[in-house]
Amino acid sequence: MRGLGRLALGRALRRPEALARHGGAAVNALQVQTRAFSRFRAMDALYEGQDYSRQVEKKFSELSGKTPWEPDIKYLEGVKSRWQGPEPTLNELVRDDVPTARNLFRNVLQRRYPKDMGMWNKWGVMEWKAGNYGLARMIFSKASRISFDAELWTSWASMELEAKNMQEAKRIFKVILATDSHNPMAGLGMALWEVQAGHPDEAREKFQELLEEHPKDVLIMQAYGVFEAKCQHVGLARSIFQNAVSHPRATGQVWHAWAKAEYDAGLYKNALAVIATAFERFPTHKWLILLGAMAHFKLGDVYEARRAYRRLIDGGLYVEASAYNSYAKMEEELGNEDAAVGLYIEALEQYPDHVPSMMSLAVLYKKRNRMRNARKVFENALQNLQHTGPVLQAFGGFEEQHGELDNARELYDEATKVQPTVIESWRALARVEARLKNYEAARSVLTMASQHVPNDAPLLIELAKIEQRNRRFPAARAALEKALKIDPSDASVWNLRALLELPLDPERAKTIVESALSEVPEYEKTSWSILMCTYGRTFAALGDFQQAVAAFQRSFKLRPKNWETHLIYADSVLTPNEAWSEAAMAKAKQYKHAAEGDDDDDDHHEEESS
Repeated sequence: MRGLGRLALGRALRRPEALARHGGAAVNALQVQTRAFSRFRAMDALYEGQDYSRQVEKKFSELSGKTPWEPDIKYLEGVKSRWQGPEPTLNELVRDDVPTARNLFRNVLQRRYPKDMGMWNKWGVMEWKAGNYGLARMIFSKASRISFDAELWTSWASMELEAKNMQEAKRIFKVILATDSHNPMAGLGMALWEVQAGHPDEAREKFQELLEEHPKDVLIMQAYGVFEAKCQHVGLARSIFQNAVSHPRATGQVWHAWAKAEYDAGLYKNALAVIATAFERFPTHKWLILLGAMAHFKLGDVYEARRAYRRLIDGGLYVEASAYNSYAKMEEELGNEDAAVGLYIEALEQYPDHVPSMMSLAVLYKKRNRMRNARKVFENALQNLQHTGPVLQAFGGFEEQHGELDNARELYDEATKVQPTVIESWRALARVEARLKNYEAARSVLTMASQHVPNDAPLLIELAKIEQRNRRFPAARAALEKALKIDPSDASVWNLRALLELPLDPERAKTIVESALSEVPEYEKTSWSILMCTYGRTFAALGDFQQAVAAFQRSFKLRPKNWETHLIYADSVLTPNEAWSEAAMAKAKQYKHAAEGDDDDDDHHEEESS
């Protein structure tokens, strides 16, 4: 978050010179498309992850009663020329300028506070949230050898859980529980571990045990409510959230989690009702305002949505880039391209490192055949930012998406040098090498990546795709089987495994999908929809069209707006069965009869008039 004291100086929508400076960018609106089967899903997830890390304000100080660690103020004097708060704080420095904060930790604080676990935890969490997992891991490991601190170990385990290093996360949580068997955060960590491992029953049991042991812990109640909402148990989740918000120390974060659960379930009016009640206690909570704007737009109330966005952007000191971005996307969908461009520009003026806004603005320029302007968006960011890894990754993704594979390869290669512990950069580089038919180079990239990242599963998935593209099916099969041993609940790996076998052995592919459905939690609706689609394809390949139709119908029910499932259904079931042509002929006959009926009516009217 950054203080925007100069908000009153004007906004992009009231600033024609800003639009003129960027070429008066009136562009065609982006069409919202389903991305479940997109090859760029990993890239999109990267940007969503950046927004997520900005948006989720975990106010543990308010919920747990712990005060964020701060050094003596004398160590902060002179670090920044201007502070937003009444006095310098490390929190503000970490929020605004990670490279400067890193230098302060490295050159000053670790020397002045060598045995202070609060300092080590703050540094490690900063690097974790900045995406520097390798450096964060080194910091946590070094601190753990100085003395045991449950909070620091919990942060370390939570980072490993987020990075999907499941065994390491479990090991660290168990170390904490071995020292303090009643530690609520470690217990919550183990419950979340069960969720991520795809064990909903075990997770529910742990949540219930935790609530019996810590009945007034708001964080546990909030996490349990989110879990049950994700499992489609909205009524149960609602009752859990009602208990949570009745707690005197419940913050706006808890209300936001409840409203978000209603929103994610498609209950937009319920979400607005929760937000309205929350406003009685937290009238300026920005995430509640933002979620309210999104809910109004979903209900078709553009006036109230726009009013909420303007209130959010015009009315506070701290305005997140995601607020501009969400507002801009709404205006894009409404066809107000100039307004959208202005908001993207303003987001980048306030947050030059905001990758989603860079991508959106660049894509808008590209749609107007202004590739030079599109590239300039990234080039300016690379010139002005210190931490360039995410920008290089995004720039490479942009070039790859538009077919400039040589440019993409160069950018991805540079990204792996700047951020060697970020697995997506290595995967992207290997993918582009494979698309350029440099299969040996692609394998070498993944081998190098394994030396820098602890989790091999994503690398094995990328290797399988490369081997499949090169028609080396046994090697692809072996890579996917290794990936499944690491994480047997990963639906995408099961689906790739089944699709690999589908043209070779449909019966085997069907068995693989059935195994997947027994491992993947049923509340993961998108995963189940995709697996049921593949299940339908296996039945169609075996000639059992009745079972194929049933599987596809289940897929449609889970995710009705996934247009690619409908196309696959047409190709797999309708076309081979000639049902497509029969349906078209029936529709044509219907129109013909209707037209003849109209002609008869016309003749009848003519007879009457004569």
